Amino acid sequence: MTFLRSKNPPRIAVLDWMMPGLDGVEICSRLQDKPNNQLTYTILLTCKSDKEDAIHALDQGAHDFLSKPVHVGELQSRIAVGKRLVEANDRLLELDHLKDRFLRVAAHDLKNPLGFIITMSELLTDENFPEMRQDQDKHLDAIHDAASKMLGQVNDLLKVSTIKEEKEEY
Repeated sequence: MTFLRSKNPPRIAVLDWMMPGLDGVEICSRLQDKPNNQLTYTILLTCKSDKEDAIHALDQGAHDFLSKPVHVGELQSRIAVGKRLVEANDRLLELDHLKDRFLRVAAHDLKNPLGFIITMSELLTDENFPEMRQDQDKHLDAIHDAASKMLGQVNDLLKVSTIKEEKEEY
């Protein structure tokens, strides 16, 4: 089990149900609870052929289940399926990371003008700063410019979303 939780664990594990120590089902269950999102695709091999056993193994976290004796070609095909799923999971994690970075940048870019708008509007309404009212038109123009910049950024974000939706329709 420690090998499967190492720094660079195998991405596909073919396990026997009956093993000394932890059995294959328990290992599948523990892998399912691991803290990182990296997928280790598990194929459980067993002499058991009862449907309830397969259901139990799959419910406990096994991704696939094969009864012995195993046909080598079938095992190779199921490993290939596991490889595709691991690669797809890795790509999803990568895209999720990119999305998070993008959202942090977008939030930062919106936060600065929003902070300016809030500060300026508070100063314009604060009785302790009458000098702000003398240049009220200039300050209102600055607030308008900051709000327009934010609206442009929001529209750009919506365009990205619209482009993605249009691509998905094809």
